[in-house]
Amino acid sequence: MAYENISKWTRPQHYMGATWENWYSSGVGQSRDSDALERANFAAMLKALKRLPEVEVMVPSNRYDDSMIEGTGLTVVRESHWACGWVEWIAIHESNVAALELADKIIGKLADYPVIDEDLWSEYEVEDCRQTWENCYSESERADYLRKHVSKVYPFPGETAYRMLRRAVKGDWSYAANLLPCPSDLIA
Repeated sequence: MAYENISKWTRPQHYMGATWENWYSSGVGQSRDSDALERANFAAMLKALKRLPEVEVMVPSNRYDDSMIEGTGLTVVRESHWACGWVEWIAIHESNVAALELADKIIGKLADYPVIDEDLWSEYEVEDCRQTWENCYSESERADYLRKHVSKVYPFPGETAYRMLRRAVKGDWSYAANLLPCPSDLIA
């Protein structure tokens, strides 16, 4: 059967690794360098496919061991890559028609709007911002960032503007996020 938005795996030129002749790519993947949207779409696609009753998900510990995927209709393939360290993609066996149809439908919708699950994307984005705020900025850099981006502080009930700013400068992302006009600009 031909699908509009997903295609069968084809062996890339100069490829060394396991072969996936009877498998389709779900159309989403992720790598070490993926942003929040790419990781969220990968997780959302996998979650949607896992909801199908006839699907068994396996992640091979050794990507060269084809016996680990025999008899299943879905697997996460992780491969090494010289440029980005590793890539992962969701492989769907040609016999798993329900999963193929669902993946094709989801990828078709991505053509109009690039997000599978907005709530999940938001969670990933918030976590990326939190990690960036806590791990990539010193206290003085946080203070400078807030000075440049915050024009007015609207304190929480029971808080003072000074305490909110102080907590944000000390690294508390929940306070910083509430002070910034567009918190996700931090990772843009």
